[in-house]
Amino acid sequence: MYAVSADARHFWQLPTEAELDHNPVDDAGTHAGHIPGADTTAPHGTPQDGPYATPEFT
Repeated sequence: MYAVSADARHFWQLPTEAELDHNPVDDAGTHAGHIPGADTTAPHGTPQDGPYATPEFT
């Protein structure tokens, strides 16, 4: 199970709070300005955890 923030830029389809019994209260996007490259999108097929989640690193 993943817990996610209320980020408007999420790419996962989130269930309703009633289904998950979790109501996110913060938006990780408020911190994006402090993270270099946060406004770029990854190429299609890139692992969610970034380049270090590829088979050669596991």
